[in-house]
Amino acid sequence: MSKGNKPKHGKGSKPSKDKAPQPKNTPSTQAVKTNNMQVPTDFTLNISMLSDWHVGTGAGRVGDIDSLVQRDHNGLPYIPAKTLTGIWRDGCELIATGLDEGNVNGIWSQWVNYLFGNQPALETEAVEFTPIEATLSVRSAHFPQSFVSAIGSKKLLLEAITFVKPGISIDPKNGCAKEDFLRFEEMVRAGAVLNSTCQLRLDNLDEQQKQAAFALLIAGTKLIERLGGKRRRGAGKCQWQIDKQNSNTWIDWLEKNLEVSAPPKTQKQENISWSDSITNSSTWVKVELTVTTLSPLIISKRTIGNVVETLDYIPGTHLMRLIIRKLKHLNFDFGSAIA
Repeated sequence: MSKGNKPKHGKGSKPSKDKAPQPKNTPSTQAVKTNNMQVPTDFTLNISMLSDWHVGTGAGRVGDIDSLVQRDHNGLPYIPAKTLTGIWRDGCELIATGLDEGNVNGIWSQWVNYLFGNQPALETEAVEFTPIEATLSVRSAHFPQSFVSAIGSKKLLLEAITFVKPGISIDPKNGCAKEDFLRFEEMVRAGAVLNSTCQLRLDNLDEQQKQAAFALLIAGTKLIERLGGKRRRGAGKCQWQIDKQNSNTWIDWLEKNLEVSAPPKTQKQENISWSDSITNSSTWVKVELTVTTLSPLIISKRTIGNVVETLDYIPGTHLMRLIIRKLKHLNFDFGSAIA
C-alpha cells in the first residue's frame, strides 16, 4: 500500500475511541487469559463500508467497463487479504511511530514487524538475520454466509450490489475535463459488512507482550479510514471492528502501558556451504517428500494489473535451504550430494 495514501494524523496522535457503547468482552473459542483481559488467537474482523467502494482487478470489459471490482467464487465483491494486511500494517505503523516518537527502530516499530513480518525487499543494506515471519494471519473479507445464502438465487439483487460510475480526467493546465477521457468504473454500494477470519500466534510471549501486540492491532484499526481505489474522491470509507472486543478497553490499556519489552529477536542467518563437486557414488536415492499447506500459498509467477498469478507447484529451490537447515544435525555435507 502506498504510504501517501495513509490517513493524515500528526506525530504522536492517539487513535480515537469509539463513541458508541461497545459489547462486553466475551471469551473466544481459543483465547489466552491475561490479567482478566482476553487475547484471542482466533478472531473475526468486521469491516463496515460506509461509502461506495472499489477494489479493482486492474482489468475491464472491452466496450463496457474500464475497471471491474474483484469478485469471489460466489460472484460477490470481496476485499483480498493482501489489501487488508497492507492497510492494517499502515495503521499500526502510524501508532508505532507516535509511541516511539519517530524512532523507526523503536520498540513499537519492532512489534509491527513481529506482527506483520519484516520487509527484506525494502532493506538498503545486506540482510544478516532470518526474515521475520508474520505472526498475524489475515484472510480475505467476504460477505457473511447468511447473506450469500439469502441472495444467491436472486439475480436482480446480485446485480444491484454494484453500479457503474462514470468518470473523467481533468487537464491540469486549464482545470477542464479532457476530451475523449470518459471512463466507467464498477463500484460496490455503501452499507456492505464483510468478515475476515484472522489468527494470531502468541508463542514465546509473556502476558504483557501478548497484551501489547493485541492492543497495537486494535489501535491500528482506529486509524483506518478508507480502503480501495478513489479514496481521495470519497470512496472506500470504512470502519473496522474486531468481533467481541471492546476497543476502548484496549486503547486505555495501551495509554497506561507505553513502556513494554521488545518482541523476541530473530536468529542470524547461518551460512550453508555448497560444494561444486558431485558425490562419487553413482547411486541416487529417491525420497518422497509430502508438503501439506495449512494456509493459502502464493509462489509468484507473474503479475497482471492487481492480479498475482501463482505457480501450481513448489520449486525445489524453495525447499532446498529449508531441508538442509532441518537436517544439519546429521553432520552430513549435503552440498556435495547436490548436482
